[in-house]
Amino acid sequence: MFEQLVEAVKHNSLGQISRALYEVAASIGGDM
Repeated sequence: MFEQLVEAVKHNSLGQISRALYEVAASIGGDM
């Protein structure tokens, strides 16, 4: 999970960061 965020930050792409955060949130909270 955290590795996705690190890679997204490395690429410095807001789209990838937001997508990674969305996937992490979905994994943790499921359907909110």
